[in-house]
Amino acid sequence: MLNYVKHDEEFHCSIRLKYGAEILAVAMVSHDVDTDQDVVYIQNPIEVNVLVQERPDGKSVRGMGFSKWCAFSDEEFYIIDGGDILTMSALSNDIILLYEAYLLSEEQDRIKDLDLPGGGTPSSQVKGSIGKIEEARKKFERLFNNKA
Repeated sequence: MLNYVKHDEEFHCSIRLKYGAEILAVAMVSHDVDTDQDVVYIQNPIEVNVLVQERPDGKSVRGMGFSKWCAFSDEEFYIIDGGDILTMSALSNDIILLYEAYLLSEEQDRIKDLDLPGGGTPSSQVKGSIGKIEEARKKFERLFNNKA
């Protein structure tokens, strides 16, 4: 039971899930009278990624980034069972600004992808790409033909 959270009111929050992920979202907690369990409705959840990089001088550089919580889904709303949540807390105004800025930048990227001229490739399809498909096809053909 999420007794420490106001029910049926929307708020920006950080949610730590039992499996370890921390997500930021706009959430609303509601009590399901049929199951006598709390459910949490979340909108536009993003996962917090903590980055630590060791420098050659032995010091550590720490940073934070965000990524879409369910990377392969187009959904904006999710329902989480209250029993899967370790803790929830309201976000500070500074973190709300970071959260909203991230959502805005993602929306701008999506709009740019929709406005591509003919033959363009959306950025969502090239992130992490190390080459072109045609080049890879030629390499595979050479490898295949050399083994035959």
